[in-house]
Amino acid sequence: MSGVPVLFATPDGAEHNIVCALTAGKDDYVVYPIRPGEFGAHIEALLRRAYPANSHAFLEVGPYRFDSRQQTATVRGKPVSLSGTQFRRAQLFFSNIGCVLSRDHIFAMVWGREFRETTRTIDSHVSRLRLALEIEPVNHLRLQPVYKSGYRLLE
Repeated sequence: MSGVPVLFATPDGAEHNIVCALTAGKDDYVVYPIRPGEFGAHIEALLRRAYPANSHAFLEVGPYRFDSRQQTATVRGKPVSLSGTQFRRAQLFFSNIGCVLSRDHIFAMVWGREFRETTRTIDSHVSRLRLALEIEPVNHLRLQPVYKSGYRLLE
């Protein structure tokens, strides 16, 4: 599993422990209490460094084009109106084609916090995204539910 970014979060802010963790190979170190916005920014920075191919301004898959700087999406050149969270969900799926994304992972990556409830929230959001982006066989993509896991975008 080399290449997987590791963020160390702890209440211990002693310089010696921070130096030890970073020297041992941890990619980042955050001291409690953690502010949600700052924590999300740390995670985004880790992911940009670990997966630089995913940090391009434009992402194109088949008839879909996503501009992360403008947070705009088009399907076959036609603009699609997406909210900020819809855009982040779309980018997450389209950057991970073929990978199963758990509901917990989707929630953490889009909203920046842990998902602790058993609800159909993610399912509802995914369903609306599927409709908004017309993710269907005619566009050569399918957003497939994976039993007891999450979802997978397939070409």
